[in-house]
Amino acid sequence: MSETPNKVCRNCQVTKEVKDFYKTKNKAYIDNLLHWCKECIKIYRKEKRVYAPKPVFSKEEKEIVFSFD
Repeated sequence: MSETPNKVCRNCQVTKEVKDFYKTKNKAYIDNLLHWCKECIKIYRKEKRVYAPKPVFSKEEKEIVFSFD
């Protein structure tokens, strides 16, 4: 009888399968899995994403003046 181990996401408080969590080599995590599920991490990263503003190019039309002395 082999059950798939489950884990509770600390963010959404839903019990999910182990495959729904990212693995890590950090020794702080006893089971080598992050505390947040993949879906919660994806949503968090999307909300915190910072886009650089696009540069605004303005064309300055300069007049060409010919002077004959």
